Formats: sequence, structure tokens, C-alpha cells
Amino acid sequence: MRRITVVLIALLLGACTSGAPEGEWVVTSAEGHRLVEGVEVTLSLKGSEMRIDTGCNALTGTTSYTDQTLSIKDAQRTLIGCDDDRVAQEEWLGDFFSGGANVTLDGDEMTLTRGEVVLKLKRKS
Repeated sequence: MRRITVVLIALLLGACTSGAPEGEWVVTSAEGHRLVEGVEVTLSLKGSEMRIDTGCNALTGTTSYTDQTLSIKDAQRTLIGCDDDRVAQEEWLGDFFSGGANVTLDGDEMTLTRGEVVLKLKRKS
């Protein structure tokens, strides 16, 4: 009985922490929101850390991944001065990820959906 309990606890702990789409991702398209043209937006997920390079500053924080919803907690950002469009994009991305996005994975492609907005990402090689 004790062995079964230990195995079940290990499986449950693994289920709570596994499945997060770790790695380096680049946004390839956006529907429902216009991103700044010519600016690469990237997402880095490693363990409990998330980094979003917005094309201006970087947002860093703690990754939350539950029920196939990905969000950033306790976000901090760098303070590089940028043009108004990039600053607006940075603020929007911060709100998008703080509110949580539904994640769908298909190999090296990830789709993040929140409300009417759909971001498509591809794993960086």
C-alpha cells in the first residue's frame, strides 16, 4: 500500500509540473491584434521562468501553467526607451500573458488563445 501511495504522489506531482511548453518560441502570426511590423516577439520558457522579448524591452517572471493555460506572474521588465508603437506592444503583451492564454501544442508549433486573439508560435531551432 505504501509503495502505491508513493507512486501515485509522484505521478500527481509530475502531472502538475510537466507539459509546460519549454523552450524558445517565436511569434509567427497574430489574429485579433496587430503586432508591430518587422519586430520579432519571442517567448522563452525554462522551468518556472518565463521571458518575453517584446521587440522593445523584456518581460521576465514566473511561469504559471495549469489546465493548459499559460500565464506570467510577478512580471518585471527592462526599461529601455522605445518608440510608442513598441511600448504599446510591450504593454499589450504583458496584459495578454498576465491574464493567461489557452495553449495548444502541435509538434514544434504552439497556439496561444485568449478571447478573440490567437498567437501562433514556432519553436526556435
